[in-house]
Amino acid sequence: MKRLAKACWGDALNGSKDLAASKMKVVVAGFGDVGKIHAAASKRLSETELVAIADPRVAAAQEALEDGTPCYATLSEAIAKEHPDIVIVATPASFHRALAVEAMNAGVHCLVEKPIALSVAEAQDIIEASARTGMKVAYGSCYRFLPVIQQAKHLIETGAIGGVRVLRETVIGGQGSGKCGIMPESHYPLGGPGGFPMGIIDHGIHLVDAFSWLTDSEVSTSFGRGNISGQPVGPEYMSVVLKNGAVGHLAYDEDTFATDLPQDGIFGAGEGWYLGGYHAAGDFIKHPNAIHIHGTHGSLRLFHYANRLFLNDSAGLRELSVEGKGAPYHFDAQLSAFVTDIKENRLPSVPASAGLAALETVLTCFSHGSAAQANP
Repeated sequence: MKRLAKACWGDALNGSKDLAASKMKVVVAGFGDVGKIHAAASKRLSETELVAIADPRVAAAQEALEDGTPCYATLSEAIAKEHPDIVIVATPASFHRALAVEAMNAGVHCLVEKPIALSVAEAQDIIEASARTGMKVAYGSCYRFLPVIQQAKHLIETGAIGGVRVLRETVIGGQGSGKCGIMPESHYPLGGPGGFPMGIIDHGIHLVDAFSWLTDSEVSTSFGRGNISGQPVGPEYMSVVLKNGAVGHLAYDEDTFATDLPQDGIFGAGEGWYLGGYHAAGDFIKHPNAIHIHGTHGSLRLFHYANRLFLNDSAGLRELSVEGKGAPYHFDAQLSAFVTDIKENRLPSVPASAGLAALETVLTCFSHGSAAQANP
């Protein structure tokens, strides 16, 4: 049964409460690196209020917050005591389904981080819970809210580069074999998708969604090789064919040596990795890792976390100005959009079905990847 606080939500839609002027209460479930970014966004926005953190590491969360925000060991306790309007599920993916369903059963809207779940069945459970309870669920595809990606979409839609033919991203780097980070079993259970933090399941899934969104075309075919949690890592790759005929390519390997720069990487800026934040400086044109979009009349190169965009066409290579604040403020934009979706009672800007589509696409890599690792 939905709690009484949500009856007030129904009243608000009928005009007994000025919902447009009220702040929406937010609980962030999971206070790791991404959870901290969501919490900061919830604090910055004028239309939201961070009312609690739910994380079993209560003492560590309280110490990190330093502002007295309540912390609870379980989501159920946070919901019962704080009566939030929104729960942001930012835990390891293996917990997404259970927490999202729990929140919606309690009458709370959800924003679920990527990947939306670790199986198609779990993702479908989340979508079913939304339909059953009437609570909205948004998929955390934050790349759609990066200003440079939004501008690239506008350029594509207005024909600036003609028809899109190829989209690609490559992240190759490291300090040699055996020195890379591997996502722990607590995040990605043994035998399922796993491997590099900047690999297919935890990063490439962003690009799968972005490629479809940028070109307004669904994936028709996909194949590749992904690392399996608990097994030796190797290069990951993925190719997708979109229904409009465009092709997307992804390649990842953190278990090797970088080229050209001391530590190449998607967060780098021409001088090396900058995993500790989003600040960027350096020679962007020479920097090898970015999103490339090749069209019939021109090509784009997006340094998406540095908020910089280049266009190359018959007029030559040039940098374009980008309006809007870059990372990490795309998390603010994502949450703000979801708040508006809720208040205007409309389909979320990035619905859970987008998360399911991205998950179905990337999981094809892990059926191939498992076989490839078993039979090298």
